[in-house]
Amino acid sequence: MNSTEAKKIPIEQFLAKLGHEPSSKKNNEYWYHSPFRENDKTPSFKVNLNLNTWYDFSITEGGTLLDLVSKLYNESISDVLKRLTANYQNIKISPVNIQPRIKSEGIQNAFKLEKVIELTKNSLLTYLKHRSINIDIAKKYVKEIHFNIVESNSSNYAIAIENNLNGYEFRNIFMKGSVNGKSYTLINPGQNKDIAIFEGFIDFLSFLTDHNLQNFQSTVLILNSVNLRIDSLQVFKKNDYQKAYCFFDNDKAGKETLEFFKNELKIPIIDKSTIYKNHEDYNEYIKQKKPYNQF
Repeated sequence: MNSTEAKKIPIEQFLAKLGHEPSSKKNNEYWYHSPFRENDKTPSFKVNLNLNTWYDFSITEGGTLLDLVSKLYNESISDVLKRLTANYQNIKISPVNIQPRIKSEGIQNAFKLEKVIELTKNSLLTYLKHRSINIDIAKKYVKEIHFNIVESNSSNYAIAIENNLNGYEFRNIFMKGSVNGKSYTLINPGQNKDIAIFEGFIDFLSFLTDHNLQNFQSTVLILNSVNLRIDSLQVFKKNDYQKAYCFFDNDKAGKETLEFFKNELKIPIIDKSTIYKNHEDYNEYIKQKKPYNQF
């Protein structure tokens, strides 16, 4: 069982195997007493059935099934996959039909930006720590944004990086998207430099964390979506670069994007996904290399 397959196991089904039943159900959310606290009198553990994610308000942590099992048993992701493979090997599971995370792509005015501040909110810092991201490094590149979800008229907040349209690409434990326009992000633009290309800003921060790079000098292009790879060619029309280092996911979309740049660019293209060849992406790699519980 690989990580993609494991993430399709319904979290509520896994919890039921451990004897945990929801205290209440509302639409696509199940509420439980926290499995991390013995005396959790008020249910503080929420499972989003659509996204197949969890969040425990008592410890301000959350994530996928892999993150849950890892924390419950204090195990690395590779050990978690072995556990799930053994537990579900001879059991017929009902894979969850995960609906896409809420995105603003193609939806005009889905989110209304309220304010942009320095990253301080504890739950967001914990989210980054849970993904093994160095907080001090992250604060150099990302902000904390507060925004309104127009459809539900509800406020939310997230970690965000500014994009080429002066909008923000954001994510938190429950959603990811963009506000005030979707575009790629360009950092340290300039002539005659090397350029590093990432799919998303979490992988960029993972790379910096992995190498403890406090002041990265090369140009960085963050696509923010592989669908923006054509748009991002504008960067190469305006600037000359010596070579491009590509840090794409180890999936079909990542491989196709690598081939796209090899075909479109007239400079050497170096595939750096070999660093995390046995993992889905750079972040999965550093999460196993330096689990959250080591902080």
